[in-house]
Amino acid sequence: MSAAPMMAQDGRQRPEFRYDAQHNQLGEKTMVNLIKAAAFAAVITVAGCQTAPPETPLEELLDQGARAELAAQRCESFTSLRGDRKLQDAADSIYAKARSMGADQADIEAARLRARQQAGIRDTLIGNEATCDELSILPPGY
Repeated sequence: MSAAPMMAQDGRQRPEFRYDAQHNQLGEKTMVNLIKAAAFAAVITVAGCQTAPPETPLEELLDQGARAELAAQRCESFTSLRGDRKLQDAADSIYAKARSMGADQADIEAARLRARQQAGIRDTLIGNEATCDELSILPPGY
C-alpha cells in the first residue's frame, strides 16, 4: 500500500508526514529532559555566583546594615510603613556604629552591593516574598 507523493502548489514534491505516536512521545520526553537540564544549569550557575561570607566583624555589621536598608527599600509591600521605618533606622544605626569602628563610604557601598547580589540570588531560588522575610529580620538589639 503505497501512497502517492504529496505535491505542493508550485509542483514540487513535499515529504510525506505521518503522525507517529511513539516518536512524538520520545520527542516530548526529550523536550522535558532538555527543560530539566536547563533549569538545573540555571540553578548551578546561580549557586556559583554566591558571594563570599564576611571576613571580619566589621563586614558582618555592614552586611546587617545593608540587608536592613535593602529590606526597607524593596519590601514595603510585605512590611508596614512602621516596619520600613524601623528597618531604615536600624540600618542608619548600624552604619553609624560601623563608621565609629573605622568603616568608610566605600565599605558601606561594598556591603550594599553584596546585599543586592545575595537578594537577587535568593529571589531566583525562593522568590521575592521569602527573600523579603529573610531581609526583614533585624539583628539582635534593634
